[in-house]
Amino acid sequence: MLQGFRDKIQGGLAKVIIILICIPFAFFGIESFFRGGNSPDVAKVGDEAITQAELNEAMELRKRQVINQMQDNMDYSLLEESKLRGPALEQLIDAHILTQAAKHLGLQVGDEQVFDQIIQDPNFQIDGKFSNGKFAAVIQQAGLNEELFVRLLKREALIQQLYSGFGVAEFLTNADVESYKRIVNEVRDVVAITLPFEKVKADTTVDESAVEAFYEDNKQNYKSEEKVSVDYILINKKDYIKPVTDKQIKAAYDSEVANFKPTPVFGLSHIEVSFDEGDKAPALDKIKAIQSRLSNGESFAEIAKTESDDLGSKNTGGKLGKGKAEVFPEALITAVTGLKAGEVSEPVEIEDSLHLVRLDEYKVDKAPSFAVRKESLKQELAEASAQPEFTHAVETLKDLAFNAPDLEEPAKAIKAKVQSLSGLTKKDLQSRFGSPQFLQSLYSDEVLQDRQNTDVYEITDGKFIAGRITNHELPEVLPFEQVKNQIKQDLMAKKAAETLDKAADDLLAEIKKAEKTPEQIAKAKGYGYQSKQAVKRNDMTGFDRRLLQTAFSLPVTEAKDKASTDFVTQFNGDKTLILVNNVKVDSEAELKDSELKSLKMILSQSKGNNLFEGYQAYLKEHTKISIK
Repeated sequence: MLQGFRDKIQGGLAKVIIILICIPFAFFGIESFFRGGNSPDVAKVGDEAITQAELNEAMELRKRQVINQMQDNMDYSLLEESKLRGPALEQLIDAHILTQAAKHLGLQVGDEQVFDQIIQDPNFQIDGKFSNGKFAAVIQQAGLNEELFVRLLKREALIQQLYSGFGVAEFLTNADVESYKRIVNEVRDVVAITLPFEKVKADTTVDESAVEAFYEDNKQNYKSEEKVSVDYILINKKDYIKPVTDKQIKAAYDSEVANFKPTPVFGLSHIEVSFDEGDKAPALDKIKAIQSRLSNGESFAEIAKTESDDLGSKNTGGKLGKGKAEVFPEALITAVTGLKAGEVSEPVEIEDSLHLVRLDEYKVDKAPSFAVRKESLKQELAEASAQPEFTHAVETLKDLAFNAPDLEEPAKAIKAKVQSLSGLTKKDLQSRFGSPQFLQSLYSDEVLQDRQNTDVYEITDGKFIAGRITNHELPEVLPFEQVKNQIKQDLMAKKAAETLDKAADDLLAEIKKAEKTPEQIAKAKGYGYQSKQAVKRNDMTGFDRRLLQTAFSLPVTEAKDKASTDFVTQFNGDKTLILVNNVKVDSEAELKDSELKSLKMILSQSKGNNLFEGYQAYLKEHTKISIK
């Protein structure tokens, strides 16, 4: 219940934008801002057309999604239009289907509702008030504009309305809950026998003739990396900084103090007791019992750990952190008003829960001293002094680099120098400049083949770059001597894996004979051996997560003396045999009320998701869709 304001305390500046870019719904139905032209239709969903301009917007945002997700592991082939078009168009089609269904059901989202959501979002506020400047800056940083952002948010809100109806409508039966409780409380006896890959590989040999023959048959797989030579102009804001005097720093400080508004900061902890709608009495009794325990000197933090229903704070003794009043629910702030540090409020009701709130800390921020602010103000003034010339240089480079035959004239115009690098791979370029967009531009047809200049890109805060390719080295087949050791290792690894597979089959066959125990067989062969009884599904001790997942995915055998088995190949090449038997439900394990409530919430959401997916599939099947 309190996750909303907990996020406000922890949230980053561009969190809303990141969410919009990263979740699939954010790409549903990006409407073009250029509908006035003759943009051709690329598809039709029911009676609605999807234009090429709309698809272009969707592909651009999908490109940003890929870049944001992959970052340093960027695979630039994923940014090709052929890879972006299909998924982007599919998402647009899904969006049109869902929004048509929502409108048919009478759902709607007004502009006022969306604007109110934006105004109240702390990511767009300064000192608790909405700032147009900050809103524009955050949007621009994400590569969007205000109109597109509003369209995305409005579309997302409409689809979310449709989706929420399924989550609310779906209900759970007692059988659903009991079935899942049995799964949660299931225990299994698990044995894991590991055959070591590296030991087998160390005993594996490969003839030199086999290595050379493999090279001759697979030469095209052993090529040098593509390399380029690059000229570039780098504009660094630091180069435009002017000296700042103590007098200027003092004047800035005096102005800051004159405009400083003291702000109260609260540190809060709480104990939450949830209740079902219309059945508050048990929660009131529990809260009164907790108050009595607190009066008798019991620790607030210890009670919170065992009694609080807020899973996000109970393990930290109920701590909600520190923040200004607006980041907490108003009722909590009202409850602690007038309390001293360490005192606990009377019960507070918020939605479907009761809370005891402790005031851990209360202070009013004071204006920092000149000594504290001096260096920061000096830096801020220095940055400001550089801004006019820096901005002029960036804009001039943008104007001139676009049509210039090389970078010499643009460099002269802004009094910069052209720098050069040679023989760089894509990885080298990414490591040096850290900008996927700049690297993508360097390898575009216009720059790589036609030798045009790139656009100007901001590669880090305060640094802009434009470049051009001066030489392009295509991949070439590497000589045998250079790759023979790599081929030899690959062939040895393949041969060792085959040997390990055969040994694993022999191991399983020997275990099934039951002449010796699995432990005796494993130790005789020098294999790793692990065994644990009554292992739970979420047990993190003793077994690797992949081994545990495999153990609990195996079917239950009817014969008690027979084990279910499977093999898992580890990331390091080891091969592990999993044996599972004695599957039963831990009858002594009981879920706490808070855990049961969370379980019901998860199950309900899961059923709602499945229902919505089925509804979406039905709509798609019964909607006329044509792609041109």
